[in-house]
Amino acid sequence: MERKDMSSILEKMGVSVARIKYANDRIKLTGETLAEVMRDFGFLNAERVAEAMALNAGIEYFAPSRIDQINGQSLQPLKPDMPPSFENFVPVMFNGNE
Repeated sequence: MERKDMSSILEKMGVSVARIKYANDRIKLTGETLAEVMRDFGFLNAERVAEAMALNAGIEYFAPSRIDQINGQSLQPLKPDMPPSFENFVPVMFNGNE
């Protein structure tokens, strides 16, 4: 998706057009991402930025408050292939054997 699509998502989430325009102008000057500007300037909190990014990527947003809903048994197939550096992390997507 392009930045225009992210702008539409942000507007639907209640971010004002003026703030989106400011963020887009800043991106041109600094090279920051739209998500960084939204978070760093307080236009959205980190959770809402994560939600917007999930919508932009076309995946379901998984809120931290839902962590207890994960069935630990379903993660067992990942364990042998999971590098040690990823222990204690929750994968955001599991698609069959991938």
